[in-house]
Amino acid sequence: MRERDLQDYLFNNPKVLFPGKNIQEKTREYYIHGKRIDLLFVVDGFRYIVETKAVPIAREHIGQVVEYYGLMKEYLKETNLKMILVSPSIPKWRSVFLEELGIQCVEITKIPESKPEVNKIIKKAMKKNIQLDTMIEYEKFLDPNDKFLCDDFDPQINRRKLALVNKVVKSSLAFLRPVFSEYEIVPYKISRANSSDFDYEYHKETKFGLNKFISGNIWWAFRFGFHSEMPPNDKPNISLIFNTFGLDITINAELQPSQKFLLKIIKENKNEFNELLNSHGNLWFKSYLKYQHFPYAFHWILQDFVPPGKFNADTIINSYESHRMNFNQERDNWIEFIIESNTSLDGDQIEKLKNYYNKHFNLAIRLTRRLEKYDEIWSKTYNDQNQFINSEVVKMKPFIDLFIKEDG
Repeated sequence: MRERDLQDYLFNNPKVLFPGKNIQEKTREYYIHGKRIDLLFVVDGFRYIVETKAVPIAREHIGQVVEYYGLMKEYLKETNLKMILVSPSIPKWRSVFLEELGIQCVEITKIPESKPEVNKIIKKAMKKNIQLDTMIEYEKFLDPNDKFLCDDFDPQINRRKLALVNKVVKSSLAFLRPVFSEYEIVPYKISRANSSDFDYEYHKETKFGLNKFISGNIWWAFRFGFHSEMPPNDKPNISLIFNTFGLDITINAELQPSQKFLLKIIKENKNEFNELLNSHGNLWFKSYLKYQHFPYAFHWILQDFVPPGKFNADTIINSYESHRMNFNQERDNWIEFIIESNTSLDGDQIEKLKNYYNKHFNLAIRLTRRLEKYDEIWSKTYNDQNQFINSEVVKMKPFIDLFIKEDG
């Protein structure tokens, strides 16, 4: 048995590990501080690290497994985290020790055989990091002439929109990989119709947006790293995010480590960063406070909404520090607002929203090329839409060079 084959099997058959449970998300090769987590699942609101070994568990594996578990706990600052170790053989005296630490042990001695044509599809999907269920299930819902429409800015997610994202990701990779040839590009995208995001796209000073929460829409992203390793998830990426008002093509520092990293690079390279902003000339500065509740979901609350030419490196740094200094007061105010706005939350969810999650400052930072809902691009053909979107992604390459290469 090869370890890669075991990972493929579990990724495509997660019910083996979670029978009868609601599998909400799944991710392969998740990187934390240079350490690779084989598989990551979100199941019934809990995050599960799955570490795979294709050989019987020996003494030297124990320290590695425990270290990964500790890194993940420290990184996510969450208590709803669990870990599963999968191997053909786990001696009882070792599984007892691991399970006392909260690490579930599962033995899989053989991978069931599947049909050759299915194996071929799986390998193709894994090579391009494209979800298997999206490739097969949604493709039949897409007409060859389908394109993005104004109606797609409605937050209701459907199979046609998911299939369209799948199509644009695959075609974009063929265009972007030669342009970003010095990097390994890995796409990441929504793969289900029940989004767990709620967006408050309202800015009080400018009166922009709707003064209410809207369910999150379709999105996809590209992560960049050097060819010697998988792209890290603790660096800024390029995300494409639909909302009620249009499409945001954005340099996105969404996770807390990527926020800190982006700020570090900006502080150390203020002049170069400001020159890149001026050279691009069409980027907005947007930031969002993020609050989590259980079942696993995020509320994104717009804070900064600054047009091109009206901000620079210091604007971003000062905004982040101001929100960080006022974290406790803003946290309490926004959590009360979330509770008032979401009447479906029960007592247990409210208690966890207040006291279980959201103990750490979390401000997503975005440098955004905004395409308005009524921009003429949405009346063009799919090929023209895709070409234009790709060209806007390419314009952000100098920022990726600054952030990724500076660290490399």
